[in-house]
Amino acid sequence: MTKDRISFSFGKNWKEYLKTVSVEKIDAAKGDLEEWLGKDFIRDKTIIDIGCGSGIHSLGFYLLGAREILSIDIDKHSVDAAISLWEEQGKPENWKIQHASIMDDSFISEYSKKGYDIVYSWGVLHHTGDLWKALDNATKFLKRGSLLWIALYVKGPKYNRDLALKKKYNRSSVFGKWIIEKRYLTRQYIKLLIFGEFRTLINAFLNRENYMFRGMDKKHNLKDWLGGLPYEVASLEEIIEFTKKRDLVLVKVRTGFEGGNNICLFSKFK
Repeated sequence: MTKDRISFSFGKNWKEYLKTVSVEKIDAAKGDLEEWLGKDFIRDKTIIDIGCGSGIHSLGFYLLGAREILSIDIDKHSVDAAISLWEEQGKPENWKIQHASIMDDSFISEYSKKGYDIVYSWGVLHHTGDLWKALDNATKFLKRGSLLWIALYVKGPKYNRDLALKKKYNRSSVFGKWIIEKRYLTRQYIKLLIFGEFRTLINAFLNRENYMFRGMDKKHNLKDWLGGLPYEVASLEEIIEFTKKRDLVLVKVRTGFEGGNNICLFSKFK
């Protein structure tokens, strides 16, 4: 079997994105954390950010008073991006950044013993090549009363088509990638028109690069979606059943459409 070519780097995309980071984008990341976890909840908590990407949400945890943060990513460029934010904050001792993988048993054995108050992994575990092992590994960092906050791609009938598009994007030249990006973006605009999402469509056109999605602008989010391999999906029912067997209860959820994420917040009850 021929291995899929992967030419896209999440980390390089995050590095490019950081060139656009403003106070407003950082505030948006902090606001998202507070919306889900509650104002002042993060203060004095211990956090592990699995697949930290640019590090903007780790930064949000830091600015909101987390006692300890461990940010990890398998992509060296993502680690470098997060380090640049850490350096801008004066290299705080309570925020550690490490080049590591959630699939590495030795890393898990070493760092999961004490447990963390919040285990955060947004849009990461479905890119590991083994989503369920990655999710199982993430739960090993929990202790009684901990929160697990994850986002996973929604399972649906268009999976094979989307997977083929991602593979085509990774096989393409720089110009070929640009063509795919333009075609895909046009298709998304058409969907907004069909479903009557005129306000979102107008906002996208008027604000261009400032059209935000969880702190990431439209351009970089598009590349992130198109380039993301490996690519797996899960239904909400599958996620709930899997986590239930690991003593987790769902406390908050935001369901998404196929191509997007189900965002779930779980609590470990024993």
